[in-house]
Amino acid sequence: MTKLASIISIFAVMSLSVACGDDEDDGGTGGSGGTGATGGSGATGGSGATGGSGATGGSGATGGSGATGGSGGGTGGSAGGGTDGSDGMTVDDVPGANYVYGYSDDTSTHNVSEGDSDGEYCLDGTAAQVMDMDYSAYYGAGIGFQFALADAMGTITEAFDATGLTTIKLTLEKSGSEPVRIALVDAESREFFEVNASGDPLTYDAGEVTLTVADLSPPSWDDSYTAADLDVTAIKGVQFAIPTNTSSAVPYNICISGLQLLDADGMAIVDGVSGGGGAGGAGGSAGAAGSAGAPGAAGAAGSAGAPGAAGAGGAGGAAGSGS
Repeated sequence: MTKLASIISIFAVMSLSVACGDDEDDGGTGGSGGTGATGGSGATGGSGATGGSGATGGSGATGGSGATGGSGGGTGGSAGGGTDGSDGMTVDDVPGANYVYGYSDDTSTHNVSEGDSDGEYCLDGTAAQVMDMDYSAYYGAGIGFQFALADAMGTITEAFDATGLTTIKLTLEKSGSEPVRIALVDAESREFFEVNASGDPLTYDAGEVTLTVADLSPPSWDDSYTAADLDVTAIKGVQFAIPTNTSSAVPYNICISGLQLLDADGMAIVDGVSGGGGAGGAGGSAGAAGSAGAPGAAGAAGSAGAPGAAGAGGAGGAAGSGS
């Protein structure tokens, strides 16, 4: 082998050795490290409780309703005052009165009816002739306006209070010359008239009539009571009588309207109250505003959420295998 060839051979062997040594030194590629697990997210904190709403303020009190104006006395029962007081009617158009009735002795006749206008009431019939001078049996007929309350038998259960009464005013109509007496009757059915010098009751012509209470007295034929016994706080009502006589029967037809019991100021009295029917009561005052409701209590704060658990560590990569 030539020298040049030997050198080439040696160089070739050295190159091969270098190549084999590199392959032996390289280990397997290491596995990639595992990705660490993501840490658990913290639990969401509880939301705060909603605060209580404020109480509703109380509503204002309702204002009182106006007092109702006083009306006349209640309905009375069938009136007495005569042998027959059964025919009558309740009324609401005569200030203070509640019932109108007719009466007569057993021989006389009477009929009660309403007139042509409000507050007008009429009586017609015949007052019998007195026989044997017996005026107690032949006393005539009449019509009465009852202000007191009475039961079905005509017994007074509650007298009418005419406090302040000074005059009685009315309008009288009649068909002819029939005599008419007018009496204020107390709760004991005692009659008080305007009388003449002899003590006999006056009679009245048709037209407007005014009686002065201070001038009223018992009739001459009854001395069981006096003018001083008249108590205007305990009244039964007002009666209109057709008296009898010993000469002949007396046919009659009368009407009474505008009857009023008046005080000194000329105001109508309705059961102890001057001035006619009670005026309507004043409207009630407005109720006070309701107080404000108490504020609602604040809601409790929500509790904090539990912290999230830490994420698990990533698993290590697997070792690379050799060649």
